Amino acid sequence: MVWLTPSLTFPLPVATLYPYGLPFSLLPRPLGLPKGAPLPKDAQKRLQIIKEFTDPGSGFQIASHDLEIRGAGNLVGMSQSGHISAVGYEMYITLMEKAVRELKGEPLREEEVRPEINLGLPAFIPDEYITDMHRRLVTYKRLSMAATDEDVNDIREELADCFGFVPPQVENLLEVIGIRNRLKAVMGERMDYNGKGLTIAFHRESTIDPAMILHLSKTRMKGLRLTPDHRLSLTLPGLKDDDILRQAKNILEELTAS
Repeated sequence: MVWLTPSLTFPLPVATLYPYGLPFSLLPRPLGLPKGAPLPKDAQKRLQIIKEFTDPGSGFQIASHDLEIRGAGNLVGMSQSGHISAVGYEMYITLMEKAVRELKGEPLREEEVRPEINLGLPAFIPDEYITDMHRRLVTYKRLSMAATDEDVNDIREELADCFGFVPPQVENLLEVIGIRNRLKAVMGERMDYNGKGLTIAFHRESTIDPAMILHLSKTRMKGLRLTPDHRLSLTLPGLKDDDILRQAKNILEELTAS
């Protein structure tokens, strides 16, 4: 039997929670089914989770398991589904934050560039590297807030101390965070590598100077082009893994140094 109350959803003896004289509206109620009625598998899983996680502060664990039951996909891994798959993880988080602020009546933040980076590299934290889901999510959150190279390096050192050798997927992720920060500095909305060339799409209010791009194309980056729709492209065929990251950082360093 599972006891439910308006504010609690875990099994605890009534006597240990509620003193004599508690209003009837707040008394726990038993959750029951007609005799012989089948209980759906998902409902069975949810009840089992409610039984297992009874400690204060278990809400996150319950929510995480419920997310898995509902089939949200690997939210912070390589495969995603549902609304997240349709709009992308970064846009999904942006839309959720905006919706929550609107519901709370809080003022919306000024438009901020949130670069999308597609370099064709595996950049994530493998489950086997950080096995605890909560710790993985906390690490992703910290990375999303890392604003400088120093912040990223601190996280890298902490991961190595706590979990050992940093695997290539995580190193890629750390490098991508650094690239994201440099893209923000030049108001770059998107960076792509398609096996033939590297492209950067800038925000309409970006202050990138076309004359500076022309100078770079004549001196250090032959073939660098800026189109009228604020897209920068550089032909770089056949790059692999570290070479992609190195070239992406190189071009951004040139743009931020000029």
